Amino acid sequence: MSDETLAEMLERTADRTEVGAPPMNQMYAAAQRSRRRRGAWTALASAAAVATVIGGIAVLSPDPGGKPSVAEPGLVTPAPGMRLVGIENVVIEVPQEWGTNEVRCGTPQADTVVIDQGLTPACGWSRPAVVSSVKITRDGRDVAAKWEQIEVDGVKASRAEIPCTHYFDVGGGMSDICRSAVEFPEQDVQVLAEVSNPDLDQARAEVDEILSRIRVLPDGQTTIPLRESVSLEMQAKSGAEYVRLLKQMGLEPRVEYVENKEIPDGFAVGVDPVVGTPVKVGEEVTVQITGDAAKNTTAPTTEETKAPGKDKTDGTETLDIPDGKQLVASGRFAFTVPQDWGMNTTECGTPSVNTVLMPVGLGERLCKFYRQPGVQTVEFGSGLSRAGIENPERVQVDGNQARREEIQCDPLEGTPGAVLCSGGLYFIDDQVTLRAASSHTVEATARLQVEQLLSGVSVLPDGWAGVPGLDDANNHPDGKPTERYRDALEDLGFEVAIRTITEGFTTGAKEGTIVEVSPAPGSVLRKGEQVTMTVTKND
Repeated sequence: MSDETLAEMLERTADRTEVGAPPMNQMYAAAQRSRRRRGAWTALASAAAVATVIGGIAVLSPDPGGKPSVAEPGLVTPAPGMRLVGIENVVIEVPQEWGTNEVRCGTPQADTVVIDQGLTPACGWSRPAVVSSVKITRDGRDVAAKWEQIEVDGVKASRAEIPCTHYFDVGGGMSDICRSAVEFPEQDVQVLAEVSNPDLDQARAEVDEILSRIRVLPDGQTTIPLRESVSLEMQAKSGAEYVRLLKQMGLEPRVEYVENKEIPDGFAVGVDPVVGTPVKVGEEVTVQITGDAAKNTTAPTTEETKAPGKDKTDGTETLDIPDGKQLVASGRFAFTVPQDWGMNTTECGTPSVNTVLMPVGLGERLCKFYRQPGVQTVEFGSGLSRAGIENPERVQVDGNQARREEIQCDPLEGTPGAVLCSGGLYFIDDQVTLRAASSHTVEATARLQVEQLLSGVSVLPDGWAGVPGLDDANNHPDGKPTERYRDALEDLGFEVAIRTITEGFTTGAKEGTIVEVSPAPGSVLRKGEQVTMTVTKND
């Protein structure tokens, strides 16, 4: 069966052989040791972003509530009026009326589950005063608080305390929010609950109640795997990879080809049941893949697929991205960082987890948050620090001359005995600095981590460029962010499209402020691809 094409699978009319229930918990633990984790800003992200926003394709999306569940012995089923959603064998029960990915700029706008978002636009949006949300991810710990060891249905996990904050958000609104999370290390899954409510006692109680509804599925049950992350990572091979993933999880994929002129052949663009839905092992799952089944132009097989770009030859030099890594760039310059790193993951403007910093120039929360030990960051900037001026060391990076900033370590504010070390590379001809930083309780470890991050700096080959950040454009004193950012994109060789909005944007934003970019800043694209910027326009 592993040698059959999907087109041949579609022609089979004989009854399928019953599939026994594999030991899912053991499989998840084994898969964690070899999984190629998702990267939010991988090479060639443009086509995946198109798949997210183009409205010309009918993606399967049945009613989130589905049919009333029928309890079966040994299986986890939701209570009346509730539904289950999750990753692998970790699920949480939420009300049926909750939406899925009802967000703006990544911020929930109604009671919702956030899962498999794909690229998140680089913009700021206010969270409503009273709203509850659950985010199910593989992004690692997203709560800066004390964690304790717990068990859920006999499976080891960690639970964060429930910090509550009161702040002015980037939209100019006032928010009161409580948040906590449960992390499952074996499955590499985190369930984050956030509740905004002026009554913080009520918000705290609701967070606690939400997280109490987490369950671990038994052998014989699993969930529909993440699709957007596969599309981002595998691009035109995502259809084949998603089919392989379904088979690996003991499910029976049925392919339905769909035509779309905007999306290249081979993309996985829809799945039924929807992502995160619990199913029994052996059930049939319909996958929508772009292409023409009659011509069999994209008949993927179940063989192992290769990493994107490694075997693509179209006259442009290809990118070789190591497994488990992602490439994040601005213009010609790039960092190679782990795939589980976030983008601008901060609290009050301070990094809260390992993250790439690429400010969007829309302001930060008016609050105070101390950076914790164990956080690493990289960022793109301009100009040269004092350390770089005083250090005459010159180095070559992919044939480009750079000046190396000496690594400096200072006491970490808020944590006695810990340090914050940072260093950078200043590219003389381009007047661009790439910096790395690490906070740690051991100075030698922090210095080593900075060295390792800077060793991942590279210059992109001709034909490639990274979508730049928005900070310089939105905060420039000339007051013309749209023109400045458009010129910057065109100078990098991108095609530029501009979309305007007249309402719902950040309070006080001037006309022409850029509130969203797609693909997101940091994405690595081929020159000539389109970047869409959304700008404010006053009535």
